[in-house]
Amino acid sequence: MKKLACFILTLWILLPNGLVAQLKDHKLINKVNQPTQYSLNALPLNSIYNENIFIFTYERIFPQSDRFGFTLKGGILIFDPFLWVADAGIITGGSKHYFETAIGGIIDPAFGDFSFLTIRANYRYQATKGFVFKIGPIAGPPDNFILPLVSFGYAF
Repeated sequence: MKKLACFILTLWILLPNGLVAQLKDHKLINKVNQPTQYSLNALPLNSIYNENIFIFTYERIFPQSDRFGFTLKGGILIFDPFLWVADAGIITGGSKHYFETAIGGIIDPAFGDFSFLTIRANYRYQATKGFVFKIGPIAGPPDNFILPLVSFGYAF
């Protein structure tokens, strides 16, 4: 009986340590916590880009999982002399192709409030090397306008 207890105790001590060492050698443990190439966590999270020639923006992605995250954007619209642009949204997808939607506004510094409320839904292509391309409609409910939105930029 003592031999069986010693044998079980030895296996209980050595076997888990041996398995952990073997898994580390095969890098199975380290791969669990690393993002895949299709993950939002693997993308550059900051980006600067130009929208419809007159809007220059900075955007940050806040990943919540591999395929879902939040975005915050701020920038300027070059228009007599300039207007502030801001929005918050969600992003989902993977493998360089994403869908994003956001709500925001255009702020006139002269009035200090939202001059236009904007809603957008975009297709986003973002390569892991940094290129960003967006296309989709942007709508403004107060004036009921719908405009195409085309963006090119760089993510870092």
